[in-house]
Amino acid sequence: MYEQIPNLLVAVYVFVVAILLLILVYARLHWVFKAGLIGVSFVFFVLSYRSYSDLSGLPALKEPPKHLLFISTIVREPAGSFKGAIYLWVRPIVDGKATNVPQAFAINYDKELHKRMNEARGKNRQGHKVILEASMVEDEDEDDNQANGYQRKHLDIVISKAAQPQLPEKTKLFMDSEDANEQ
Repeated sequence: MYEQIPNLLVAVYVFVVAILLLILVYARLHWVFKAGLIGVSFVFFVLSYRSYSDLSGLPALKEPPKHLLFISTIVREPAGSFKGAIYLWVRPIVDGKATNVPQAFAINYDKELHKRMNEARGKNRQGHKVILEASMVEDEDEDDNQANGYQRKHLDIVISKAAQPQLPEKTKLFMDSEDANEQ
């Protein structure tokens, strides 16, 4: 159901713009002004159509940034005609700092990537901050690449660093507070 919301919003937008353009055509304005407004409405339509997928919260089907702070992942393995997908939630790292806005990405299923995402999820659940490094890699089957006339690429994500959480020792804190109470 939620997948249909962007399409519904686009349909409503087209309906409203069509009514406004109809009113504009019958208005007593100079034709240059009318043509300009029709052109502007078309540009707004194209821009809004492209932005609805980002606004809906659905995973982006584009290449993620190079450095990412891992939040979570869901893996849907291939079944029947469904080729499988890996859904990845991350915070992009810009200038060495993770942004405050998380992003979702949909990636084609790959068995090796599935194993790495399970490893990242396990480290994340243990309290480690997991840093991912994403890059486009050429497929290894060169004969297939040459036969199709183009080079095929796929997304490869590697765990580049998993920092240990820096927590103080609990026993030492407990002992220090007892010593403070005795004095």
